[in-house]
Amino acid sequence: MERSTARFGQPGGVEMAVDKNKLEEEATILRFYKIVLSWDYLRLLKQSGKKNSKNIGDGSDLGLKHVKDTYKDVDEYLATFEPLLFEEVKAQILEGKDDEDKAEWKFVVPIKCSEADGFHLLTFILEDVESVKLNDLLLLSEKQFGDGTTKLPTKYAFGLVENRHDSLVQVTVRLQLRGEVKQLNADDVEPCPRLLNMRSLVSEESKSKSLNILKLHVSQDSILIHEDVGLGQVYIQDYGKEGRGNETILLLVEGERLELVKFRSGSMLDIHFEATCLSTIVREYVALRSICSLPFKDLILAASERNYTSEDQAWEIPRPLMESIESNHNKSQLDAIRVGVSRKRLVLIQEPPAKGQLATLHHIDLASYLKLEVGHAGSRKAWMLATLCLIGMIQSSDGAEDKKCPGRSPFLGLGVAFFLFCSVESRERYNHWEKASPWLSGTNPRDAKMPENGDDGFFPTSGNELKPEVVNSSRKYRVRVLVCAPSNSALDEIVLRLLNTGIRDENNRAYNPKIVRIGLKPHHSVQTVSMDYLVEQKLAGVDFQTSDKHKHGGSGRERDSIRASILDEAAIVFSTLSFSGSVLFSKLNRGFDVVIIDEAAQAVEPATLVPLANGCKQLFLVGDPVQLPATVISPIAEKFGYGTSLFKRFQRAGYQVSMLKTQYRMHPEIRSFPSREFYDGELEDGPDVVNQTKRSWHDYRCFGPFCFFDIHEGKESQPSGSGSWVNEDEVDFVLAMYHKMVTRYPELKSSSRLAIISPYRHQVKIFRDCFRSTFGVESDKVVDINTVDGFQGREKDVAIFSCVRASKEKSIGFVADFRRMNVGITRARSSVLVVGSASSLKKDKHWQSLVESVEQRNSLFKVSKPYREFFSDENIKSMAVKVLMPEKAEAPSDEMEVQAAVPIYDNSGDMDQEPADDPYGDGDADGYDMGYGED
Repeated sequence: MERSTARFGQPGGVEMAVDKNKLEEEATILRFYKIVLSWDYLRLLKQSGKKNSKNIGDGSDLGLKHVKDTYKDVDEYLATFEPLLFEEVKAQILEGKDDEDKAEWKFVVPIKCSEADGFHLLTFILEDVESVKLNDLLLLSEKQFGDGTTKLPTKYAFGLVENRHDSLVQVTVRLQLRGEVKQLNADDVEPCPRLLNMRSLVSEESKSKSLNILKLHVSQDSILIHEDVGLGQVYIQDYGKEGRGNETILLLVEGERLELVKFRSGSMLDIHFEATCLSTIVREYVALRSICSLPFKDLILAASERNYTSEDQAWEIPRPLMESIESNHNKSQLDAIRVGVSRKRLVLIQEPPAKGQLATLHHIDLASYLKLEVGHAGSRKAWMLATLCLIGMIQSSDGAEDKKCPGRSPFLGLGVAFFLFCSVESRERYNHWEKASPWLSGTNPRDAKMPENGDDGFFPTSGNELKPEVVNSSRKYRVRVLVCAPSNSALDEIVLRLLNTGIRDENNRAYNPKIVRIGLKPHHSVQTVSMDYLVEQKLAGVDFQTSDKHKHGGSGRERDSIRASILDEAAIVFSTLSFSGSVLFSKLNRGFDVVIIDEAAQAVEPATLVPLANGCKQLFLVGDPVQLPATVISPIAEKFGYGTSLFKRFQRAGYQVSMLKTQYRMHPEIRSFPSREFYDGELEDGPDVVNQTKRSWHDYRCFGPFCFFDIHEGKESQPSGSGSWVNEDEVDFVLAMYHKMVTRYPELKSSSRLAIISPYRHQVKIFRDCFRSTFGVESDKVVDINTVDGFQGREKDVAIFSCVRASKEKSIGFVADFRRMNVGITRARSSVLVVGSASSLKKDKHWQSLVESVEQRNSLFKVSKPYREFFSDENIKSMAVKVLMPEKAEAPSDEMEVQAAVPIYDNSGDMDQEPADDPYGDGDADGYDMGYGED
């Protein structure tokens, strides 16, 4: 069988020379396979669980070490991260074992087996061939087993999907049947009975003929051949008791001859599907093991710059551009930009909530996209990113003046001007593009010969719009920028912002550089710059870059050539961290000069290393370590610090961090608590934030800007077989609150304006089910419901935060994670309404601070059943904000004062009664101990 290795970054094709790095990369991947594929699934199940993670002591028996801030050498670095990465692999494999929707058994028919590089390559027939994809990890067994199985199997092993032949309904998997690898020494292999038994089983199947398959229908008594069936297809129907008979009959084709081949029932294999794809973590492992050849190796290990002097290396920014930057950025943004232009190899920029993000996409007028009004609060993050990209594009090769042109710096960037599409007539556009794309009929002139001084070159700036730029020939080198983010959604948001704002050149003129978004599932708003779209446009010949019309479809080689061309032409490439390690990037003619990683605090360190393998001269890490951390499945790996991002490790080591301090989104009363609790009180409000976030519902204290509703009678519970938690009392209260708010303020009846957030996925599910039953299939249009993790980087006018946990005896689980708390309470522009049990949450110091904060502002409401009475018209009226009119002898005040002495209501009785002496009470202690429970 021909093996494909290109998907992990190796160049395809035997004619290509394999250099030392590629050989090392291949060896690293094979090492990963040998270790993982040797594991015993049943032993992993036995060893999994939180009790084991709490009882592993110092981890020395497992070879585990805590992540440190600095490392003396590569060996110490790998000895720390490699074992933790494999613990995470184990957890990912077992993640879906309790999910009945993900895990299932299917039986297959092996037809061929071969050996290569110490592995067995097994090919089998699978009816539902599209149910697997490359790099899926499967469990192969002679017999099915699971919960309640009395007799465990003796023949089972992991298999990694290597190839999938859809037309033949065949799948090829890689197995490691030599024995189990001890610790992480791939050369120390110990034979074991289960793998030896599995080896003998698949070897028997190698005696069967490897033939093309004719589609057939197998019944218990006869074989029915469909006349309309073509070659290269198969259909297998289960038959006999439990899907098996004494023998299975397949109709095979060898040339023109039909042949019946019988397989004993014992020859069939069962496969357990858990949809565990290892592509991402393999790329991270390759990057980790390649630390010696990565840029900034010494910097990554030491977490400090050595022998760095900014005075000699800082870039000079032209005066027109610098004036524009200074006039359109606040002080903390300017400080971050200055650090970037100082040419430090690694720049850390901390982005607290609301530091200048765009509003949600559907709130932005298309006209605002084109105005390039950088002073508008909503575009500041986009301009921050654009400025970072521009920094990479205008740097000079040596920082000195161009000797051929005294007085001019050799700016290494893209255009000095751009032409709007509407200003260029059709004939002129074609003429311009003929000059703009001469390489389509030959070699790219930039690669063949650099422009000489005095000549101008024409290059395209966009893959889908006719906005060419004139490139001044004084630029001798075209700098390339790679922008990455951990997720597709985060990446698309960056792409959209850059598309909307553009970039300024050294003369402060706006232009749109040629960009491409690489990866899966692009949002429709950035579809026109996605790689797949651009490939289709070139194949269809509608991009006006050639007079020859390509036919739809195109061969695989033709598509690969087009992808490589698009990637090579792009000035800025956007990719997720994982996809930056894909085979496509191995086709680059040269690497990147600048790498920018957004949401860098949400990525484990090995993931951050992946894009660096493409080449990098300067790295920007942008993120916030006090918002959501990286997702780590393994509690063992988490305990030893595997979730620590590279950003956080450098920050702990004392590396310089530039923080963006001015926020433009939240009402000052929302900003106040997180600023004091998480950012040392350094967050500041942008101009006119109060007026921009003031809303009509603020006339009532119970609707914001910052409120806490103490559901002191609430009870938490845990769905059977789940690690998640729910609180139906909080659901009832939130539904009553939502109904009252949208009745009084109909504009809030929109998912673009109001959100319900909870840390627990089962609580989110209950909310969604309730709204679906009330509003039908259109429920997602009237409210946005999601987990805290799902809301990172997003914002709404009103955010209702359901905390769930309510128990006197138990802990509050991962609700105690201050980073999730910070994200949950900073999603709102005008009002954040926190719903929870005050007595339970106060066990945590950060939640205690929050409860005390809202209590001091008289924004804490103790709520009793029935909850709808709390939102009665009479009670709402009693919570109206009263305006204190100034005395006649005093000068008139510009601002209204809000009465601060309104009592906290316990609506268990008459609305006119005095409040209880104890605003919290003892609460309800009926919650039962079900363990830690965070999911």
